[in-house]
Amino acid sequence: MKKGLFLTFLVSIVLAGSAQQSHSLHVTVSSTQNVAIQTKAYLFGYLVNRKKIIDTIAAGSEFAFKINDTLPKGFYNVMLYTDLKDTNGKYQRLSFDVINAGEDIDLKVSMNPGPNQPRIVAKTGENFIYNDYFRQKQLFESKISAIETAVQQYPVGDNFHEQLIKQQQQLKKQQQQFLTAYAQPKPNSLAGKYIQLLQQGTKVRIENEDITDPLLKHTPFIPSLVWEYMSRGLDVVNANEKPKGIIKRLEALMPLLKKDQQVYLFMLDELVKSYEKTGMNEIVVYLNEKYVLSDFGKNMAVANTVKEKNEVLKSILIGQQAPDVMVSNEGALQRLYDIKAKYTMLLFWESDCDHCQKLTDELIEYYHQNKSKDFEVIALALDTSQKGWLSYIVTHNFDWINYCDLEGWKSKAVKDYNIVATPSMFLLDSNKRIIAKPTSINELKALNL
Repeated sequence: MKKGLFLTFLVSIVLAGSAQQSHSLHVTVSSTQNVAIQTKAYLFGYLVNRKKIIDTIAAGSEFAFKINDTLPKGFYNVMLYTDLKDTNGKYQRLSFDVINAGEDIDLKVSMNPGPNQPRIVAKTGENFIYNDYFRQKQLFESKISAIETAVQQYPVGDNFHEQLIKQQQQLKKQQQQFLTAYAQPKPNSLAGKYIQLLQQGTKVRIENEDITDPLLKHTPFIPSLVWEYMSRGLDVVNANEKPKGIIKRLEALMPLLKKDQQVYLFMLDELVKSYEKTGMNEIVVYLNEKYVLSDFGKNMAVANTVKEKNEVLKSILIGQQAPDVMVSNEGALQRLYDIKAKYTMLLFWESDCDHCQKLTDELIEYYHQNKSKDFEVIALALDTSQKGWLSYIVTHNFDWINYCDLEGWKSKAVKDYNIVATPSMFLLDSNKRIIAKPTSINELKALNL
């Protein structure tokens, strides 16, 4: 899925402190695949859902960062580039998290089985606890998976089958004891706190956590807690019912986030971007008017940008007349409003977008099933290559109305409909009024046209 440009505002956080240094992060990298590390290593610090670069040093098979003792405790991230290239010709990255607990850190990093899946071994301290937990957890999961396969394949009733069942039960009991005990390996340890958060998953509730706690703020966990809260109890299939439920959840969430200004600022920014990306413009307008303009509207640059954005978004809310677009129908250019149909689906897509390909395969089947009910599809492609676009629509027999002005993301229709991601759909009635913006075929089917 390709993204458009999103609203960005008021994000300026400095994590670095004074020049005083108190401990080190020493890393030794190994590989049996003759994969070399390029010339630099980068150290990032987390703050809510942002990573900010702390330091850059020369890298190789061995290097060490000096950690300033004024830097906050919490999660940090090390990132390096290897000399391997992916299918797009870009150098592959090696990235892993470490816990800064105010102690020296000594890590051995193996790039096998691949540079994007490193195996981390820490000699002592919080990182030993954290990485040893995952090593043992994975070992339990591998053993249980192997024995479950054996149980399924071995003849039932055989003595050995019964032994396998007993071993399976014993392993699961040991796994549960391990998970229970390892969440608190020692009092007040950061590793224990973070392992507990990971273990509990959706059982961890943001309303029960202290988001002002620096040990939580300087980790990547808060966004997952926020999205768990937003998704709780919102399994709504009907696309038109979603905005009301989401706004209700947001009204309860925002007071929780406002307990900490940094958390509130960053998460408000993420919420706006995320809902805009998924085409939920009602939510974006609500967030902009009630929170962005209310709390940050004194900044004129922010206020003007948000107000301009809202004007565009309000013009494409459900119930509004769809902005007119020019399309090609049987070789002749036509206005959207000249195409007569009881229902018209405007589809913004790209022929090289994986998500678009999956959706169009489903939509073409739906189209053929409902075309007789006066249902039309106008597929507006954001391609810039006519050859690639034409080849795809011919190969897949897209016999609806296909149009591409080859302007890509610079197309006027992209701006008019605030397209920030593909695929995006707008369902119009016979008067070209927007009646729904389904995000999947299931949501479209639930409308019962």
